Amino acid sequence: MFSALAMRIYIGLYIATFEVDGRLQTNQILIIKNSMSEKIGELSGQYLKNIKLGMEVDIVLKRDQRTGKLTRGIVRWMLTNKSYHSFGIKVMLETRQVGRVQKIIGYKEEAK
Repeated sequence: MFSALAMRIYIGLYIATFEVDGRLQTNQILIIKNSMSEKIGELSGQYLKNIKLGMEVDIVLKRDQRTGKLTRGIVRWMLTNKSYHSFGIKVMLETRQVGRVQKIIGYKEEAK
């Protein structure tokens, strides 16, 4: 339904009346907007190929799904086997917390 490359945001459903061939016609119009907040090529937490062991990520824990609170950590295990999941790939962090990846931060810089 929606493109995986460009996120679409639902703006609203409107009723519109048009004149077609001298007759009034009423249609429902769905207004959408392409959002470029996620640039094409930016790493997405929805694709297994973008997540590697040892990577720093932000996840949403099951108990925090309603609030959307993010927890940052290092990926210890990947728990989702499919190549894509619409809510984010499920991972276990080094702290043993389990959640779905919402944002990929990158690799943790080693202390020098």
